[in-house]
Amino acid sequence: MHINNPFASIKRWITTASPEVLYDRQLVWISLGLMLTGLVMVTSASFPISSRLTDQPFHFMFRHAIFLSLALCVATVVIQVPLERWLKFSMALLLISVGLLFVVLVAGKSVNGASRWIPLGLFNLQPAEVAKLSLFIFMSGYLVRKNDEVRSSFFGGFIKPIIVFGTLAVLLLLQP
Repeated sequence: MHINNPFASIKRWITTASPEVLYDRQLVWISLGLMLTGLVMVTSASFPISSRLTDQPFHFMFRHAIFLSLALCVATVVIQVPLERWLKFSMALLLISVGLLFVVLVAGKSVNGASRWIPLGLFNLQPAEVAKLSLFIFMSGYLVRKNDEVRSSFFGGFIKPIIVFGTLAVLLLLQP
């Protein structure tokens, strides 16, 4: 006699890849697990400091949870954008991030002696993070567009992305 085990069906649902969805289920579960672990770590590490500074022991936990919720909302919107659109606008995103890196050199907000943030009211934007994301998007688009060139000649195919990477690296190193 076969007993229907609900845990076996949940395990099968979690571990079996589903090709008809836009995302990898295992990666989502791992990411959610890391977010939850980070929330627990922030809570345990900031409990005494939060109690002392704000008289509310869970202040930093609530703040971190709000940012996690916002990140999940943004991720939900971003996953709806087709890959072709990301590849189409990869150069524009890269130019925006280079512009933001120039802005932070001129009008960056100094935090703990480092001027790496742009104040935007509710939060401070760190252009280095935008530059990393746009570099990944640009590089993936470049490798798709120039696949034959990259495969045929090592130096000729990789010199252009190395120049882009070097430009971003120099702008990051110029930040005080």
